Amino acid sequence: MAVGTGSYSLVVSGLNLKTYTAMNLITGTSYRFKVSATNIVGSGVYSDEVSILAAQIPDKPTTPTTVFIGDDIIISWTAPESRGSPITGYFVTINRFDGTYMQDTANCDGLTFSETGISFCTVPSTVLNAAPFNLAWGSQVYAKVIAQNAYGNSLESDPGSGARILTKPDAPLFL
Repeated sequence: MAVGTGSYSLVVSGLNLKTYTAMNLITGTSYRFKVSATNIVGSGVYSDEVSILAAQIPDKPTTPTTVFIGDDIIISWTAPESRGSPITGYFVTINRFDGTYMQDTANCDGLTFSETGISFCTVPSTVLNAAPFNLAWGSQVYAKVIAQNAYGNSLESDPGSGARILTKPDAPLFL
């Protein structure tokens, strides 16, 4: 086994198994492995090298917050622990009128967030009032977030804080 670009050191010998589990690896570190078979005559040549990054799917994101500012809902969250592989994007879903959740890819495309490090998106209230969300004025807006890295998707966060979609009152009809 070799750590990163370092030189190889013998980890184990004399195994009669075809599998080996490396223990106590450091998250985010690359390891290189190669194997040689041995019999009564001696050892054979080494196998091709296999490189492995000690990483896992990201941790579950914290519960996002939703706030109503101006005519928009701002959805924000804190990036979770990446577990050794950089976060490559987020999937943000927003509640609909029927209690289901879906993405608003026009305003909250989570795959672009990893490029800038941004962990929020802005959704106009008019988008949430229209199809397919169909949330009425005064409805609460909840969001859920999933983090993604090269190893897969995190667990989905709990739903966000539930900001209400508000509107300015109409002009009075009679003075």
